[in-house]
Amino acid sequence: MVYIWFTESILKNLFKKKTSMFTKRRNILLTYLLFLESMKILKKLLSFISFLILTFNLTCQIDNHLFTWGFNNYDQLGSGNTSNIASPKIIGNHKNWKKVETNAYHSFGIKNDGTLWTWGYNRDGQLGLGNSINYNTPTQVGTDSNWLDISCGDNHTLALKYDGSIWSWGNNSNGRLGL
Repeated sequence: MVYIWFTESILKNLFKKKTSMFTKRRNILLTYLLFLESMKILKKLLSFISFLILTFNLTCQIDNHLFTWGFNNYDQLGSGNTSNIASPKIIGNHKNWKKVETNAYHSFGIKNDGTLWTWGYNRDGQLGLGNSINYNTPTQVGTDSNWLDISCGDNHTLALKYDGSIWSWGNNSNGRLGL
């Protein structure tokens, strides 16, 4: 069950009218109509999420293990091959993943020791390995061990180190790397 409610100021902003013009019944009716509209939006959102789950890959970190499943045409699951995976599978035998970031084509992970790892599609160098070769298993990026956060774009990547420096690599069209 989903519940929503609105204050008088929200109703004023939503309808651009003074709430005092509305009777209690109208407020209840409008709240109900807004509830129905929000359910339509929620239904569309859930349909979109289902589409993403069925179409793309998912990689997540649970209890410091790396799990992955889904569509795998560009090695983006890190499973060692390009076979699709229908249900969650543990990648590797390491139990030391602190953070995982993924998109439809490539993924990154930061281990507890602060090292940065990547796998997947690499046409534009978005894996940060100095080449454009796809990698089908987690591969360490450099030797630094002070990575704090990572964000994957479609064909570029942004990363943050503990010292506050921001790093970027991959396709720089439209200045997306901030260079």
